[in-house]
Amino acid sequence: MGDGDGHSIFNYNTRKTIVSGLFDVALVIENASQLKTMLNAGPGNKFYYPNIVLISMSVLIQFIVAGFLIKLASMDATKPLQDGTQPKREKAKMRLNNATMVLVVGILFLNAFIASFGVEMTKEK
Repeated sequence: MGDGDGHSIFNYNTRKTIVSGLFDVALVIENASQLKTMLNAGPGNKFYYPNIVLISMSVLIQFIVAGFLIKLASMDATKPLQDGTQPKREKAKMRLNNATMVLVVGILFLNAFIASFGVEMTKEK
């Protein structure tokens, strides 16, 4: 791939990371907007409490995932040992990465439920 010096792969990975980050920011903004809409609608809304709980959980988990991703980015990659085993730090990094992926899937399902309950604007009184 590319001209052999790794720049094409680096550029692709960098762009992919930036786009992923922008999608994450967009999701946080959308959840904040939904939360504001629900708070403005008040408890009279049919699914007020389930939506408040689900949206709050989604935002909280998104911030936890952001923390995990920052921690993962700060961990240095280490080479396997001579006997082919991974150092303890790599195992911890793999566990953190797996936990992050589970939380991302959880965010996906939470937002599917939020969409199914529907956050609707009500007319101002």
